[in-house]
Amino acid sequence: MSTSSKYVLAFDIYGTLLDTSKVGGDLASTFALEEERAADISALWRRYQLEYTWRLNSMNKYEPFDVVTKKALTHALSESGIKFLEEDVEKLMISYNSLQWCEMFCGRRQHELTIHHASKSSFPDVVEMLQDLKALKEIDVVVFSNAVQKYKPAPEVYHGLVEAVGKAGNAQDVFLVSGNPFDVTGALASGFRAIWVDRGKKGWIDQLGGQAPTVIVHGLDQLKQYVEKTLLW
Repeated sequence: MSTSSKYVLAFDIYGTLLDTSKVGGDLASTFALEEERAADISALWRRYQLEYTWRLNSMNKYEPFDVVTKKALTHALSESGIKFLEEDVEKLMISYNSLQWCEMFCGRRQHELTIHHASKSSFPDVVEMLQDLKALKEIDVVVFSNAVQKYKPAPEVYHGLVEAVGKAGNAQDVFLVSGNPFDVTGALASGFRAIWVDRGKKGWIDQLGGQAPTVIVHGLDQLKQYVEKTLLW
């Protein structure tokens, strides 16, 4: 779906719009774990989730994101010495598929700006989750990585997004908004501009790619201010 807007905001979903920190509490309640240990397993789950997607990219293979996420979960649980049943895994997967929104960005729709959401997800209910977004009326298209059978930061994902929003040849008009450094560097390498959501306020320390984010914000409220002052005039 093309757009005549001057700029496009493309939002990553997991870790940017959806709060993945909730899974630590779900792990703790499911397996009666202390908070610190549950947080460690949650981090391990996320690590293998990303590692699996990057390994699939390197092998030129593809598996849906929900399948990858489930495999990463069982890997993390097994490595952590947690005994689990299939019903435990299914319960956690349902929980992952109903994550809460991070602080909301409610952008103003004007002719200069179009808002999109880009995700690597293939969860069947992710579009239903988007229905809860207050700014849903601002969204023209949702682009999923399963359309190109690759995961970010593979360039095919970003090129597919540019094509989908009618910005082929004008990637610099697309601003990727993400809380994931690997996503930011991937977008920059594909000619996008990138807004990094640095909620931890640690500053940009990523050493790969050689480019810093176009803009750094500490939350989506700051992003709204940047958009209104800089992109909408």
